[in-house]
Amino acid sequence: MNMNPFARTRAAFVGAAIIGTSAVFGVGVSGCKGGRFGNMISKSQETSLGNDAERDFDNEFRGRIVTSGPQYDRLMRVADKILPLARRDYDVPFRVKLVRDNQVNAFALPGGPMYFYTG
Repeated sequence: MNMNPFARTRAAFVGAAIIGTSAVFGVGVSGCKGGRFGNMISKSQETSLGNDAERDFDNEFRGRIVTSGPQYDRLMRVADKILPLARRDYDVPFRVKLVRDNQVNAFALPGGPMYFYTG
């Protein structure tokens, strides 16, 4: 992925902010039903945070989000098997997106958005 230094710094900052927020508030561990740390932020706050970040990432990945084809179909088959199990413990509106990129990577945002790279 060829990013200018500003975009790379911004992406790193957003990622660090999301990870930091998750670590501080226990979002990654507690989910929406409470967990080891209980609910430190509400489900609506978590969803709102994820929606804001999702908009930013969708803009950054504009033109590279894959919505059809063999890789997309394979990802959706796996997601269709896993997400019902995840929803038992974590009641958020999961969304799975595939990004055309040479690197092998994936990440999730608070509140349900998940991005997988084609590799």
